[in-house]
Amino acid sequence: MKAMYGSQTASFFGYSHFAGGFAGGQAEYVRVPLADVNLLEIPDEVPDEKALYLSDVPPTAYNAVKDTAVYPNDQVAIFCAGPIGQMAGVFAVDEGASKVIFVDTEPRLSTLADRWPAQHKDRLELIDYKKLSFGVTNKETVVSRLKELCGGRGPDVAIECAAGEYAKGWMHWEGLLRKIQLGELDPTQMVSHRYRLEDIDKVYHKFDGKEDSMQKVFVETRFSFPRAEGTPELTTC
Repeated sequence: MKAMYGSQTASFFGYSHFAGGFAGGQAEYVRVPLADVNLLEIPDEVPDEKALYLSDVPPTAYNAVKDTAVYPNDQVAIFCAGPIGQMAGVFAVDEGASKVIFVDTEPRLSTLADRWPAQHKDRLELIDYKKLSFGVTNKETVVSRLKELCGGRGPDVAIECAAGEYAKGWMHWEGLLRKIQLGELDPTQMVSHRYRLEDIDKVYHKFDGKEDSMQKVFVETRFSFPRAEGTPELTTC
């Protein structure tokens, strides 16, 4: 990152040193540099499963929707149906999007469809790019399918959720925490599994092998609050 941008815009505990990492992201105790600005105080009434993901997915997805600007009745195409894409779709609907079209392949499309809010099923469309052609062709492509779903002109907004650029998530921390407290946001819809910290080495192998339809995993430690209602039960490896 220093070579590309001249400085490190972010660092992550136990994460890629391409961005700039610190050891200890999955230790029981972590020393945090500049903790007064790098940490968000979580009220006791907010479950761990809802608070944890404020560190990444909801702020990233929310920033994508706000920065791109989704307006009422917009038709929105989202490229990648992983957790960030899923939450971007939820936020797009909150902004008034009339249609949210996900471009990805299986098993992510089916996983997303199963977890998509039931009250907004009528706004959801899925495109499996592996079933379509590409390039110069007279066969159906992602572009032609998007035009077909959007009245012949294509989507109003396109959001790419498959890369690794740094998003300004911190600026949304407090606002999204407030939405969670008010019941306006539920990040647990993207959580697929719950494991103990002691099993994390086995979980990495499962995740890498795309086993058990893993999407987002909550790692339970001895400091974790009891499991929140409606979230995945503890799984043993």
